[in-house]
Amino acid sequence: MPHLLKPQFEQKRHEALTRLSPLREADVAAVQSRLVDFLNGIGDLLVERAKRPNRKDPLLEVTSAWMGPASSHKEIQDVLRAAWPGDVFGEMAVDDHLEDVDELVVLRFVATTDDRYLTGRVLVRT
Repeated sequence: MPHLLKPQFEQKRHEALTRLSPLREADVAAVQSRLVDFLNGIGDLLVERAKRPNRKDPLLEVTSAWMGPASSHKEIQDVLRAAWPGDVFGEMAVDDHLEDVDELVVLRFVATTDDRYLTGRVLVRT
């Protein structure tokens, strides 16, 4: 799956936030559980915390640490690109963007149905 450049991702995210309704709470909890299971299945990634910051839009945030031999951000991004998004989102369409922010690799995503959306970010400490 191709990953979007930051301007294209921000445009997709903005469109979802302004055009669609937030995903229902029960559905957000199910996606969060699948996301944590998926990330834990990537051998060198250790999930430390998954939370829902109290925000207007539904946002999932997962903090994790990279424990593997790949040490550069590019190598970690390659591993994430190869695995992402798995079956985490079911029938939802997913747009995402990978970037380096200081000592983190950040995977941001927006998942949508015809009328609902969910946003999130996976923070990987290196």
